[in-house]
Amino acid sequence: MDAALGINDIPHRLEGVAKGYIEPEKYFNIFTNSDLPEDEDYKWFKDNVVTMFDDHDMVSLADDYKYRFSADEETSPLLLNCILLNMTTLGIPCLYYGTEQGFDGSGDSDPYIRECMFGGKFGAFRSQNKHFFNKNTSLYKGIKNIMSLRDENVPLKHGRQYLRPITYSSDQEFFIPQKEDEEEDH
Repeated sequence: MDAALGINDIPHRLEGVAKGYIEPEKYFNIFTNSDLPEDEDYKWFKDNVVTMFDDHDMVSLADDYKYRFSADEETSPLLLNCILLNMTTLGIPCLYYGTEQGFDGSGDSDPYIRECMFGGKFGAFRSQNKHFFNKNTSLYKGIKNIMSLRDENVPLKHGRQYLRPITYSSDQEFFIPQKEDEEEDH
């Protein structure tokens, strides 16, 4: 086997970082350059795990409620950020169908996250009998730009990754990104 699906904890961490719910280190630490993983550690080989955040099983979520990234209206504008993170960090990036169209299914059974894209009778209540594939949306065009960036920059596909200090302005000190507290305002 050349690769494995990272469907257990990776989707939760990837989505959590993009939405600001978890520390970036919790996602980035999944990937190491070690050849000897220990049983208790999350040590994946960078080119051997498929990374995603939306998928048709959503095994990382509770059985009684499943949702796509865009189901939360407050954080759905961060979808392109999550796709950028997935496409430009280690792993083999994968987009579940409909993510590129911003599908927002959610509910207490699988059909709610398996929307229909091309006008069929199966799918969540808002997608049945409708055609949803549109190459002209800003989301689709943004993904196309990200994929071009990835293709033009080999280190985004095969390099190493490190969290680096950032700053918001020239008069502020550099810092490692952290999960924002709700009381904190940037």
